[in-house]
Amino acid sequence: MRVEGRPQVVAHRGSSHDNPEHTLRAYVAALDAGADGLECDVRLTADGHLVCVHDRRVDRVTDGHGVVSTMELAQLDELDFASWKNPYAGLVERRLVDVLETMGWTGVDSPVRVMSFSPVALSRVKRLAPDLEVVLLIDRELSWQMAVSVLGSGWIAGPGIDLLRDHPRLGRRLRRWGRRIHVWTVNTPQDLDLCVATGVEAVITDDPRSALDHLTRN
Repeated sequence: MRVEGRPQVVAHRGSSHDNPEHTLRAYVAALDAGADGLECDVRLTADGHLVCVHDRRVDRVTDGHGVVSTMELAQLDELDFASWKNPYAGLVERRLVDVLETMGWTGVDSPVRVMSFSPVALSRVKRLAPDLEVVLLIDRELSWQMAVSVLGSGWIAGPGIDLLRDHPRLGRRLRRWGRRIHVWTVNTPQDLDLCVATGVEAVITDDPRSALDHLTRN
């Protein structure tokens, strides 16, 4: 691709100045910033998967130790590739799970669902409390296309109502793929009707009284 009047701007390991290198967050941040391209380093795992990791070892950029080529993909998936960049990364998730544990709310019968726009944060929650239900919030068109690809097994999809309204096929696809759906922020009768027609499991609204009145009348 040629860029008229200037050099191409290629994001080194993603937008790695402000984000952990070679992570989805770094790549998405680079695209959001308007980068013309992405640079990545590729290595092969012991079970034959290509992964974006610069170093021969994972020690510098994860909370673990080992040589990439001797580790399987599932082992790498258990590592935290973000905490080295920000020592406080994951603190919120750990504190949240600690609080829920004291209340007995981390099991399969927990009334809590953890929602976030960050798949990294939700992955941390699932590592700490595998039985908790999580909702990946999705907003922009670029984000939903990428977010759908990183929805973890059993995760609930959480598109915004504007996204669902503008892309009605998204809801049908999610349902066809067996995904449960929570939608935010649903404040009009028309949008509530759309959610019902789409098979949405839960709606987040600013006006629960009006939403309940409408849903119980129809």
